[in-house]
Parts: sequence; C-alpha cells; structure tokens
Amino acid sequence: MEMAKRIACALLAAAVVVVGAASCDDAPSTMAVHRVDNPWSFAWGVLRQGPMLVEIRGDPFGIDPVRFRDITLSAMTEGVQRNDAWAVTTEPSRAGSRSLRLVMTFNGASTVSGLDQCLGRSAGGGPLHRGFVWVVATFCDRQTVLASVTGKIARTDGASDPKFAALIHQVMLDMFQSEPRP
Repeated sequence: MEMAKRIACALLAAAVVVVGAASCDDAPSTMAVHRVDNPWSFAWGVLRQGPMLVEIRGDPFGIDPVRFRDITLSAMTEGVQRNDAWAVTTEPSRAGSRSLRLVMTFNGASTVSGLDQCLGRSAGGGPLHRGFVWVVATFCDRQTVLASVTGKIARTDGASDPKFAALIHQVMLDMFQSEPRP
C-alpha cells in the first residue's frame, strides 16, 4: 500500500505542475481490505472471453451518468496499463463473465462491505461536501469476495480532477497487486 500511495502522490505532483497548486495531503488514500493470493488468476479467465464486467453504483459528482461511467472506466484501464488484455464494460451482454465482476460503489453508506457489493446490496450516493469521494471497490465471483479495496479523497474539483483518476489508479493497483500473468 505504501508504494501505491507514493505512485498516487507522484501522479498528483505531476498533475500539479500542469494544473496548479495542491498538496500530497489531498492525495487519495486506499486500503486493501481483502485479497486472494492472486486475483489475476481469476481475471485472466474472464479476459480470455471478453471484457471484465464493471458495476458502478453512485456518482460522487452528480454529472451525466454516461460521462461519469466513461471517466471511471478510462481511469480503471489506465490503472492496469501494463496489461494489454485488460478491457472493461458496464454492459453484461458484452462481458466475458457475468459472475466475475468488479463493483464500484461511490459515496455509499459507511457500512458498505465487499460482501454487500457481491450480494447486490450496496447503493451509491451523490456528491458530498467539498468534493469528498469515498469508494468501495470489490472483485466478485458471484457472491464471493476475491478482493476488496476502500479509498477516499478528502477534496476534489470534479470528475476531471487528476486526484479522482489517481484514486481509481491506486484502487486498481491495490486490487490487482500481483503482476499480471497470461
């Protein structure tokens, strides 16, 4: 997790040079709550058949749902950039599997767990004060939690804020920490 925090801070620092002033105090923070030994071993089975199904619940920015979906999926893909086979979709008919999926719940109840997500019992929320974003991301195999990561940003300036992309990148790093292997 420390390495992921350093990467997020470096991404944020690079964005600061381009965008303006910020500090690492505003950097995203994440924590892997649960992870099987090698989540990639499960992901590869799906990716051989098609994109990974992603369920997005909630919208911390209150923007057009298609725009938020696209921004989130793009950040997820960039977070797993060393893997050319990585592809994601929110359309079950296009997915390589409907049972193996990633669930992203934004600004949901503070009690949302990975199991809640896998069981379909999590609902996301809308914008919070000063752009606070909280996410619970879970890699599910039907109702089984393979990996679960929580993360937050204390303050953002919207979905296009580089800190949001850094949060999603860090979540993906924490979720799939082991090196991808075909």
